[in-house]
Amino acid sequence: MSTYTATINENEILSSAAYKELLNKKSAVDFYRDNGASDHILELVNMNARSYGCFGEKFTRNHFRMDSPLNTEHDAILFDRTVEIKCPRLGKKGTFFIQHIKPYHKFEFILINLLVFTGFKSYILTKKQAMPLLEEQRGEGYFIYQRDLEEHATVIENVVDLRNFIKHNRVKSWVLND
Repeated sequence: MSTYTATINENEILSSAAYKELLNKKSAVDFYRDNGASDHILELVNMNARSYGCFGEKFTRNHFRMDSPLNTEHDAILFDRTVEIKCPRLGKKGTFFIQHIKPYHKFEFILINLLVFTGFKSYILTKKQAMPLLEEQRGEGYFIYQRDLEEHATVIENVVDLRNFIKHNRVKSWVLND
């Protein structure tokens, strides 16, 4: 018998109640497809979390013309201020949250780029705004729920909005002479 010889055949698997139940479950991809997302957006939804996160961070930094980070405690820099970037996707029920927030890291803003059906919707929070919204995430830092983001975050429509938000909400620094 070969290492890869089946002991439970394919027909038994495909005719099982467990398999039929699995086929009836909706996924995030189904939710995006049902709401008119293009094949390109569906590719992003279907991408593994690490690859998508790296793409989202790099895309967001480039789109908003931010500088690269100085270390791993933030993802970008704008006007000498540190920005954490989060790029959540909608789940199978249309909800989202941001995760792996580490409040002890040195960042001043959280820029959220939510993947929606036709592109990204961007929000921003100051770290001070985010702190009371944090919910513990069992050893992985903290997360913030959609309802709190929608209530407390500011929608960013373009590069100018982002720059204005950071200019008006940055903490003054005698070191940076601003």
